[in-house]
Amino acid sequence: MVGTTLGPSGLVSLLHGDNVQLQGFALTKLNEVVDQYWPDISDDVTSIEILYEDPDFPQRNLAALVASKVYYHLGDYSQSTTYALGAGDLFDISSKDEFVETIVSHCIDTFVQNQAKSYSSGDFDSYEADPKQSSRLAVVVDKMLQRCYADREYKQAIGIALEAKRTDILRRTIDESKDDNLLTYVLDTSIDVVQDLDFRNDILRLLLENFTNQIEPDYFSTIKCVVHLNDPSTAASLLSNLIAKNDEHSLLTAYQMAFDLESSSTQQFLQRLLAALPEATSDTGAKAGDENTAKIQSNIREILSGTKSIKLHLEFLYRNNKADIAILNKIRDSLEARNSIFHSGVTFANAFMNAGTTADGFFRDNLEWLSKASNWSKFSATAALGVIHKGHLNQGMTLLGPYLPQEGVTGSPYSEGGSLYALGLIHANHGGPTIEFLRNEFSKTTDETIQHGAALGLGVAAMGSGDDDTYEVLKGVLFGDSAIAGEATGLAMGLVMLGTGSEKAIEEMVQYAHETQHEKIIRGLAMGLALLMYGREGGAQQLIEQLSRDDNPILRYGGMFTIAMAYCGTGNTTAFEKLLHCAVSDVHDDVRRAAVIGLGFVMFRNPSALCRTIGLLNESYNAHVRYGAAMALGISCAGTALPEALDLLEPMTKDATDFVRQGAFIATAMVLVQHNDQSNPKVVAARKQYEEIITNKHQDAVSKFGASLASGIIDAGGRNVTMRLQSLSGSNNMQAIVGMAVFTQFWYWFPLAHFLSLSFTPTAIIGLNKNLDVPELEFVSDAKPVLFAYPPETPQEENKTAEKVETAVLSTTAKAKARAKKAEKEKADGDVMDTDQAQEEDKMDTDEKLPEQEETERPASPKKPEPTSETLSNFSRVVPWQLKHISFKHDSRYTPIKKVAVGVLMMKDRRPDEEVHLIELRNDELNTGAQSEEEAPMPEEFEYPPSSTAMSILSIGNVLFAQTEYQNSRYENLTFPTSSKSSRDDFLASLKGGEYERVAAINRHLHDKTIGRFDAEIIGALPSSVKLIANIGAGYDQIDVQAATERGIYVTNTPDAVRESTADTALFLLLAVTRNFSAGQAAVAGDEWLGVVSRGRDPSSLTVGVLGMGSIGQAFAERCRALSATLQYHNRSPSKLAPAGVTYVDFETLLKTSDVIMVSVPLNKGTTHILSTKEFRLMKKGSYLINTARGPIIDEQAMVDALDDGTLSGVGLDVFENEPKVHPGLKRPGCVLLPHMGTHTSDASKLMEVQSLENICDVLGGGRRNIVPEQAECHF
Repeated sequence: MVGTTLGPSGLVSLLHGDNVQLQGFALTKLNEVVDQYWPDISDDVTSIEILYEDPDFPQRNLAALVASKVYYHLGDYSQSTTYALGAGDLFDISSKDEFVETIVSHCIDTFVQNQAKSYSSGDFDSYEADPKQSSRLAVVVDKMLQRCYADREYKQAIGIALEAKRTDILRRTIDESKDDNLLTYVLDTSIDVVQDLDFRNDILRLLLENFTNQIEPDYFSTIKCVVHLNDPSTAASLLSNLIAKNDEHSLLTAYQMAFDLESSSTQQFLQRLLAALPEATSDTGAKAGDENTAKIQSNIREILSGTKSIKLHLEFLYRNNKADIAILNKIRDSLEARNSIFHSGVTFANAFMNAGTTADGFFRDNLEWLSKASNWSKFSATAALGVIHKGHLNQGMTLLGPYLPQEGVTGSPYSEGGSLYALGLIHANHGGPTIEFLRNEFSKTTDETIQHGAALGLGVAAMGSGDDDTYEVLKGVLFGDSAIAGEATGLAMGLVMLGTGSEKAIEEMVQYAHETQHEKIIRGLAMGLALLMYGREGGAQQLIEQLSRDDNPILRYGGMFTIAMAYCGTGNTTAFEKLLHCAVSDVHDDVRRAAVIGLGFVMFRNPSALCRTIGLLNESYNAHVRYGAAMALGISCAGTALPEALDLLEPMTKDATDFVRQGAFIATAMVLVQHNDQSNPKVVAARKQYEEIITNKHQDAVSKFGASLASGIIDAGGRNVTMRLQSLSGSNNMQAIVGMAVFTQFWYWFPLAHFLSLSFTPTAIIGLNKNLDVPELEFVSDAKPVLFAYPPETPQEENKTAEKVETAVLSTTAKAKARAKKAEKEKADGDVMDTDQAQEEDKMDTDEKLPEQEETERPASPKKPEPTSETLSNFSRVVPWQLKHISFKHDSRYTPIKKVAVGVLMMKDRRPDEEVHLIELRNDELNTGAQSEEEAPMPEEFEYPPSSTAMSILSIGNVLFAQTEYQNSRYENLTFPTSSKSSRDDFLASLKGGEYERVAAINRHLHDKTIGRFDAEIIGALPSSVKLIANIGAGYDQIDVQAATERGIYVTNTPDAVRESTADTALFLLLAVTRNFSAGQAAVAGDEWLGVVSRGRDPSSLTVGVLGMGSIGQAFAERCRALSATLQYHNRSPSKLAPAGVTYVDFETLLKTSDVIMVSVPLNKGTTHILSTKEFRLMKKGSYLINTARGPIIDEQAMVDALDDGTLSGVGLDVFENEPKVHPGLKRPGCVLLPHMGTHTSDASKLMEVQSLENICDVLGGGRRNIVPEQAECHF
């Protein structure tokens, strides 16, 4: 009765009494109505909680259940879960209602979080199903697992185990399922989803145990585990066991495993695997079985060495080369070969388009074009042979013989360095004996260009070998502190030690990166450090934190690539968030760009997710972020033709910034590689866009360069390769990832673009029989052939002659002529009567049909139906998205030993008694050194005739101290005419008269007075061929940089050449002024001795302020440290290169607190009279001023006034405002005056001339050596 009359409020009131039975009754009824009346019950939920917390209350579980439901409706799932667990068996997880399912999900989530934390902290207790030994949460999860097992929902249980990081639950689920297919599911899921490296390895070890215990082991899944666990000994054991079985199926499986291992492992792994395998020996008296085993072991070793698969892929690319020479010719004809960036663009397009095909005909057919390459362009052109002949292992040395360094022969260092680089590319990741040759050449040369090429070749050939000897050789040259050699050496050290995480290497490389002042070396080391951490994931965290917090933006840049390499393909949330944070917050554009590029590497297994993120970045106000977004899309979505990626890239191809357009062109080509107009219609538009950019003479050079590279990439490898960072077996494609990462560095250094060839993967199905021969076989592609066909070749343009324009003819006239012609014909035949003729003539014009009309109105012939499938043969191209359509006929003689995949497949012969027909390999002649009559000869050494290729460098002022260096053979392609003009007007007249029409650069001596300042007038009159004004000296105020920038002309200077001599002069002036030495000298000369000389100051008691912490300011500060002076400086921003112990202060503080101020800033609009009356009033009374920079930086009259009023006790000057005039007020005691002789030494003068020459060679070759700061972001 009570239950029917009491509402929820009445039932709740019963809970406040002491009657246990009424309380139990009330809880029972509340449990029945709680879903309807929970708002009323929630007002007094504390009464229910009190009953639950009472240990003597008999129905505590029921109180917990009611409280759980109330909190569930209130949305407090944590409290609801707590009380649900307290309800014991009353909480029935088998119930299908929403409350139970929600709370069970929350239980699982809580369990997963707690267990994952326990695993990470190492405080992990084995899971037990017994409720007495388990928490209530674990009991619920255990019940849920039991439910999964009962319903055969094993994948749900696997999900719980993986998220909770519980290998014991995983083992239990595998055992419960008794389903071998579940093992493959766990393997793929753990590789793609599990981010914790240690836990993933635990899973892989568990799977390896299960795979090897199978009655019929899944060897190919086992190999995946072995590679990820880096366990070559297990791989060796598996191969040995298969060989020992001595049956055909086991033999084919062993061979297939060897091919899979070779394609997905590092050199270090393969070397250790080969060492673990038994030696392949066959004695003369051995039994036949032993001989057969020895042969099999020899074959396994050949496969693992890579030579077999490389030879087969070389054959495939050689046979199926569909490179479109017409595209290359158009690029060549459209781009000015004398411009190094354009020459390099054509070189790279040719290299990519013919990568691995051995087709170097374009070079041999265009020797005149090739001869225009100079310096680093020549280096890149020679290295391109390595890309074209990549994998041509047997003939690599022969092919490159004419260019390699030879004893007693003096050749071009650029050709020799490029050839060593090319040799490494040919043997990429398969160095073998070539490593020793490269190491010797690297060690014995002292030329930094040859060292550069040898280091790159050595790094790529010994990639991932972990060879300590090679590392030490590279380190020795690195410590020589050569910028050019050191950049390549730092990168090569990372390549050799790829993925090893060597603590010794990290310590040495980081330390030297902080010690050297060469940005090129720091950048090489930064990338080398990133490569060291390839695939290390959490093991790289310490280095990532160190680099990403470094003051040097180049090392922070390296930190971003370290994240990318360490977590490539993992989709790791922490790495993703770190990169995204740096992409939007770092103060340096290079770091932000690298961070966005890094997203592409981390997320390449999930390109759709990356596209969603990039959608937020590709419209950034920062052009570097937009460029990074484009490259990230290209890297992650390479070869996918993903519509989302192409939609994001399309607007970037029209971006306002040239380098963003460049990146978008390259990325679009990566995404569309191997696609045709049927698989993605945007291919046609992309190709047309590249052509329009290249052929449009008004387009900028940066965009043209990008379009050239894109043209080569989209047709890479003769249209027979794709670009995927994931290997065919599903693991990370180490070689492709490394190649792509180093390729992105072409932003700084063009020759590194060749590394992209490492990302090219041939897309062929190559079937082998048990003898490793290539049999004739067929398989079916069950789809329209047009979907996967090669793009049509560009039609060859014929030589067009002038054509006459047709005279316009009225339609009535045309009809009349046609009738007359017809009548004449009929009259001649005599078959038509006059009456018929008359009738024919009387017809209306509208009834008359012209012959042309009759032709078009004939019924069209029936269209041939398009085939819906095609039969393919061995060595056929099969693109990745075509694989799902590939099958072997049920009656095929040959069937693959494993699931069909692109690459080498071992084939089982189902009719072994029949005659075997083998395919003759066309490249056998090339590999043996013989040539057939049909093949082109080996390429001849490139000729560079000085008469046709020499670039003219106009000298303004005579080269006095470095004549020998300017005549060096390494500058054989440069001539140095000297201007004979004696006045500015004569020089201008010569410019306007075209006398210097072919000049490529101007080498301007600092002290030349004949022509004067290179202002807007002179720069505007320079011919279009001028690409550079090289200033011989540190100061470049005599050149209008803004005018040069507007003309697209670079300006360089030689700051390092004058560093030491200028710093010495500044130190001399400081000592002379503060110690009053000039007065002492005058006293001695006047026989007055010491009595008339006032006392000076000790530098150790003074605070010396440096205004401008450039290279000279740094050198001066280093010298002052020896005097024990207190040092401070002001710069536009704090300098990471300031010596230790030198404090950064603001400008006003520098003036107020310094006893001595040394001026070391360049002269420009912002620094003219930077020290004037206002500034002198802030300075200490009795302070000193030193100036070795430029006179106009200081207001001379204000300086004289400061001397008069005692603000300045003395000044030391090497420069003056109106040189050679000196203000009369400065000619007084306490002033030490020099006639601008700070760099007036033969040594400094020679160094300036040499460095200016090196600047010219570098910039004209595509580099950026010593380009002035105002042009730091310019790309002409």
